[in-house]
Amino acid sequence: PPKGGTRIDILVADGRARQPPTHFICVPVSFDKRIDELFSLLHHGYGIDPDLFMPKERLHLTLQVAQLYSDREVHDAIECTRTAIHRFRVAYEEDAAIHIHGRGVVSSKDLLVTEPRITFAGLEIMNDDPRDAHVLYLKPARGRFVEHLERFAVILGQELLRAGLTDERNASRPPKLHATLLNSKYAANGGERRGFDVTRVMQDLGSYDCGESAAADIVLAEISGGASTD
Repeated sequence: PPKGGTRIDILVADGRARQPPTHFICVPVSFDKRIDELFSLLHHGYGIDPDLFMPKERLHLTLQVAQLYSDREVHDAIECTRTAIHRFRVAYEEDAAIHIHGRGVVSSKDLLVTEPRITFAGLEIMNDDPRDAHVLYLKPARGRFVEHLERFAVILGQELLRAGLTDERNASRPPKLHATLLNSKYAANGGERRGFDVTRVMQDLGSYDCGESAAADIVLAEISGGASTD
C-alpha cells in the first residue's frame, strides 16, 4: 500500500483537479484609440451588448491557469514562472536578464526579445458558428515573440503541474493565445450563458487591424467576479 504522504498527495491532487482555476498567468496588452473605435463600432454599428465587452484595461493573453489557495502557493507560482523562464532561456540557448517587478510580475523581455510587441491580425471566434458565438477575440499575428510565448506557456504548465498548482488537463492543453473582446460569460451574471450573433461582424471586420501592443510584463492575476481567463 502507498505511504500516507503519497496517499494524501494523491487526494489533494484529485481534489484540486475538480476545482476551477483561481488565478491565471498572462501578458497584459494595450492599444491606442483603435480599440476604443472597435468597441464603439461593435456597439453602435452592430448592436452588440456592451455587457459582453472585456474592459479594455484588462485585455490580455492567458499563458496558463492555476489553483492557488494560500499566499504560499501564490509565491510558489511566481517561483514556477521564474523557473520556467530559466528553462526557456537554457532550452533556446539565448541570453537575457531576469527582472522581477514586485510581487507576481516578471518582465517579458526575459523571453528573449529586446522590444516585446505583438501585432494583432483580425478577429476570430472560439466556435464554428458566428450566429451563436460565445467568445470573440483578437488574434495575434505569428512572429518570433508570439512563438516564444507559446513555447514558454508549455514550459510554465509543466512547472505548475510539477509544483501541484494546476491539473494535467490545463497544463497539457496546447497554447491558444488570444485577446478576448466579447464573452457571453460577462453578461450571464452567474446564470445561463447565451450566445451572440457576430455574422456581420466577421464578414465586415474579420481582418480588422488593431495595430501593435506593447507586451512588457508577465502577470499573475486572480480570477474574481466577472474576470475571466478567456
